[in-house]
Amino acid sequence: MTEETVTLEYLDLNKAALGHGAAVEEADLKAAYEKEAAAFKPSPERTGSSYFGGRKTRWFRKSQARYHHEKIESRRKFLQM
Repeated sequence: MTEETVTLEYLDLNKAALGHGAAVEEADLKAAYEKEAAAFKPSPERTGSSYFGGRKTRWFRKSQARYHHEKIESRRKFLQM
C-alpha cells in the first residue's frame, strides 16, 4: 500500500457578512449550472462486451443459446404433460 495525500481547498462564508444586496435571476443560475455540469459528464459505463470491441465472445453466445434452448425444452415438456 502507498500513502495518499489530499489537498483540500474551501471557502468559509458568513451569511451575515455577505449582505443581502445581490439579486440573482433564475435564468442566470440555470445557465451557470448547465455550463458547469457540461464539464463533468460521466464517462460511459463499460460492459463486458465493450472490452471485445462490442462483439460478444463465443462463450457468451454459446451460454445464451444453451440457456434459451433449455428454457424452450422445459416449456415443451411442461406442455406435453
